[in-house]
Amino acid sequence: MIVNRTFDIVDHCCKKYPDKKILYTKRFGKWESLITYQLKSLTDQLSIALQTYGIKKKLGKTEQIRKHLLVSDVWSLESGEISITQKLRRNILLQKYAHQIHELYIEDSWER
Repeated sequence: MIVNRTFDIVDHCCKKYPDKKILYTKRFGKWESLITYQLKSLTDQLSIALQTYGIKKKLGKTEQIRKHLLVSDVWSLESGEISITQKLRRNILLQKYAHQIHELYIEDSWER
């Protein structure tokens, strides 16, 4: 498998390193490690939850979350992604993740 897009990395890791610890997280005050297939499962669950939420709330197609991108970066005031009033600086995030966002939408288009 060739990794061409950022979101292909998890699938690639599942095949190549199925039991490797790839993420450490703090849950309920304790550090836990996740192996590749656990991370894949969590990201899949999040995708399903976002789509289900839109359907249950009877949101219109334009209101439903269709595409999303998970990033491992921590957004902070110091790094510039969040303002002093704790609001997202969307223009900075759009610039920072422009390539990944483009990849999300090119998948369904004729450009691919």
